[in-house]
Amino acid sequence: MINCLQKKMPERGRFRDKKASGLSLKRERMVKMTNSRHMSDIYGRGRAGGSRFGSGAWRGFRSALGMILYIAAGFFFCGAELPFGARVLGIAMVCGVSRGALGVTFGICTRAFTEHFYLDESVMLIYAISCIAACAVRYAFSFAVRTADDVGKGGKAAVLCDSVSARLLLSAVVALGGGIASLIYGGSTFEGYDFLSLFFSAVSAVIFTLLFSLVFEKDYRFTSLYDTGTAALLFAIVLSLRDIHIFGLSVSLIVGFAGTLYIGYFGQAARGCVTGLLIGIACGGIYIPLFAVAGLAAGIFFSASVLAGIAVPLGIFVSGALIGGKTDISSFIFEILIGAALVGIPAAIGALPDICLYKKEGEHLNCRDIIAQKREADNTKRIEGISETMGSLSGVLRDLSDKLRVPDRAAVEKMCRDIWKSHCSMCDGGCSPLELCGGDGTFFEKFTAKLMSGGRMTTGKIEGLAVSGCRRLGYILEDINTCAAKMIGAAMTNDKTGLFAFDYDMAARILADTAAYSEGICVPDRVLTEKLRRAFLSAGLAPENIVVCGTRKKYIVACGGELSRAPVGVEDIRAICERVCGGRLSAPEFIIENGETAMTLSSLPLFEAEYAGRQVTKENEDYCGDSVSFAESDEGYSYCFICDGMGSGREAALTARICRIFLEKMLACGNKKSTTLEMLNMIIAGKGVECFATVDLLEIDLMLGTASFIKSGATPSYVIRGESIFKIASSTAPIGIMPRLVAEMTEFDLRDGDIIVLSSDGIAANDTPDGDGGLWLSELFGSADKSDLDALAEKIVEAAKLHEKRSDDMTVELVRVKSIAKGIEKAPDEPLRTVA
Repeated sequence: MINCLQKKMPERGRFRDKKASGLSLKRERMVKMTNSRHMSDIYGRGRAGGSRFGSGAWRGFRSALGMILYIAAGFFFCGAELPFGARVLGIAMVCGVSRGALGVTFGICTRAFTEHFYLDESVMLIYAISCIAACAVRYAFSFAVRTADDVGKGGKAAVLCDSVSARLLLSAVVALGGGIASLIYGGSTFEGYDFLSLFFSAVSAVIFTLLFSLVFEKDYRFTSLYDTGTAALLFAIVLSLRDIHIFGLSVSLIVGFAGTLYIGYFGQAARGCVTGLLIGIACGGIYIPLFAVAGLAAGIFFSASVLAGIAVPLGIFVSGALIGGKTDISSFIFEILIGAALVGIPAAIGALPDICLYKKEGEHLNCRDIIAQKREADNTKRIEGISETMGSLSGVLRDLSDKLRVPDRAAVEKMCRDIWKSHCSMCDGGCSPLELCGGDGTFFEKFTAKLMSGGRMTTGKIEGLAVSGCRRLGYILEDINTCAAKMIGAAMTNDKTGLFAFDYDMAARILADTAAYSEGICVPDRVLTEKLRRAFLSAGLAPENIVVCGTRKKYIVACGGELSRAPVGVEDIRAICERVCGGRLSAPEFIIENGETAMTLSSLPLFEAEYAGRQVTKENEDYCGDSVSFAESDEGYSYCFICDGMGSGREAALTARICRIFLEKMLACGNKKSTTLEMLNMIIAGKGVECFATVDLLEIDLMLGTASFIKSGATPSYVIRGESIFKIASSTAPIGIMPRLVAEMTEFDLRDGDIIVLSSDGIAANDTPDGDGGLWLSELFGSADKSDLDALAEKIVEAAKLHEKRSDDMTVELVRVKSIAKGIEKAPDEPLRTVA
């Protein structure tokens, strides 16, 4: 059965239509892993060297540990005193964290009730009530103003989306309100010291709230502001532990010295020095310069070795204490030795947690940078391809222009014969041109060759071609030279091909198409990103960042997290991504930079194409007016097209060749087919010679499994799908006739095994002989063996010769598409459709 689509769409078929103009188009150290080994086998069991938990259990453990730390922070911070008796660290912690405010508040309440019942300190109850109020206000405000995008800000568990400025205002109000309530409860008369204490409490609450926000908001991570906030957090931790001793050992000294060495190990010397200075201030007294110098030494000597990074700060700390007059080193020596052991032993065995608090600029891998690098690389490659194509086409057009500027050889020879015959008819010498050349019948052929090579003929050039004695030879040569000059001038006037080497309007459109393509490949797909993130979590993968971008071709980037410890292999990762994104993807490629890991995957074609063809030149013709070619672009498009120069002879062949070369070059470098055909239409229309061409263009989207025909005056094509045969026809003008291109596009979805047949009018025109209803070609498709495309093409041409009603060039091209998608479902069959 043949389904015919021969709809006429006179206006919608124009490419200048808005819809038609928007036709869709679609380093570092690299480690490629192409087998199914677990990534843990390649990267090891993690730098910490411990055993791996299941993904769900590990996340639960981390959440529980985080809540315990928040509770501990609230319990200890609320007891730390700043000058003027200000206890604001607990309030600042409640107001500053992006999540965990409930845990901090619970810790504060626990300490308040403990002191109330065991130490009879009722003032702490007022402090706890103030913190409860602050926490309630934050949650109420966040639930009132948050949107779907705000949920999960800074992490999935984060539900507090109030701004930093709102937190600062809240902390000031709570500090003032709690301070006033405490003074009233204590029977204060509000003297000058009380007002100074209230002012200092409000200011310090605002400052520490800001500093803590810089730590807990991920927007500030790996910036200098994050460094400042982290140092302030360490100061608060050491200050809150200052009065706690275990077995006579100062916990604040142990934590302070370990923290100073830790920052020196992962940070820089200057950062280690500043951190040590703040920790020294928290410890107080002589420890201020000792911790600062120890942090400086740690930042310098850890780069040499772990032993030097531990020994030098220890020696400086002890020597400095002795020089400062602290002769009893037993008051601190055990604490700093324990602190040094907490950092030195894990660092020596490579088990020190590598979550660096201070990251240098440019060291952090993230999805945005990787996508930007891909966009830049794609842009560079595409622009280089366009530049190379333009240069190649410029040379081709100049060559063709040179040929078009030369008159047709047969016309020049006929002109010479006519002029010679005219003069011979007026002469009574009784000779003939044949006698002049000594009986050689190739006289005019040789004469024309010399004329076209030299531009004009003289009596000197004719020597050797003819014997002397012609009475009118001078007049003959003068007339021939005059006519030849006129023919050359007419050819040069008619040819305008060279004018199209640089068409500014089309150049602008090409650049606009390139920019649109660049934007399209990097547009994030938020829905697929969220689906893939959940699929990864279910499989035990927990990257810090993941992005799926692109519209037609997908590009997946994942960074950080558990990528280096994943319990699944690379083929499993690819299978997960293919299941979510619904297409074929490349094997994951891993980028390792500065100890961090990023993973990328990109789309692969769903289909591949097989080509075959046969071409026969018209009888008694030296030139074939049909020109055919195949092209593929890096964006996953495959093209097959037949260009048929109307008429016969040299002009038809040259026109078809121009069309073929232009389409081949422009489409291969990724230009849109609409822009390419409009440029081609202008070039053919500007040739100056009334020789046009039909174009039958097939575009196959190998990525999505779709195809489209664009026909400009072309003959019908066929799609053979199983036992069904679809005929695709249009009634549009050939290329070069109209100033604006008029074409019709038919789109359809591909199926595995589809055979697409393109042919020139030498074959398709014979499909409508009188009396048989045009059934011979469809009958051949139904009965012929379609396993061998070359044999099928040969059979079609031979059958066309039997049904031939007029002599013409014959060209047939066959394309078979094969699905290479592994179990990826396609949408159900849809009818072929004709669109603008």
